[in-house]
Amino acid sequence: MKNKIIGVLLSTVAVLSMGACGNTTASQSSSADTTTSEAPKPLDLTGTWVEKNPKSTDMVQEATISGDVITINWKQSDGTSALYWSGTYQAPTSAATTYEWTSKADTEKLSSAILASQDATKKFSYNNGKLTYEVTAMGVTATAELEKQ
Repeated sequence: MKNKIIGVLLSTVAVLSMGACGNTTASQSSSADTTTSEAPKPLDLTGTWVEKNPKSTDMVQEATISGDVITINWKQSDGTSALYWSGTYQAPTSAATTYEWTSKADTEKLSSAILASQDATKKFSYNNGKLTYEVTAMGVTATAELEKQ
């Protein structure tokens, strides 16, 4: 009788041990699932941006963001272009819906461009699908509003 009780106890302990192992595996699996889910990707502003509502259809602003550079050209209706801005671009590091950065001018490139900005820095803002910044030409300042193409 004593051997039967010990046998039953050992069987019970074995079954409980296996059940505990199964639970451990399940909890490890579920915690692994939460760590493998992808974090939101940072906002991506790279690409070509074109002025949304230009005051003139003969000349619009077109920006290109690539790597760590933003370049803005005056694009004319005849297909020619002239440099307005070339400067640094600091990409967002979070999945924000708004973003601002201050671009430092590439003075070497801008110095030989007749229609280029003379600013040392330029503040850019992104909000609701629009890239905005101040444009000054011939003593007049306006806000340019561009959309990604």
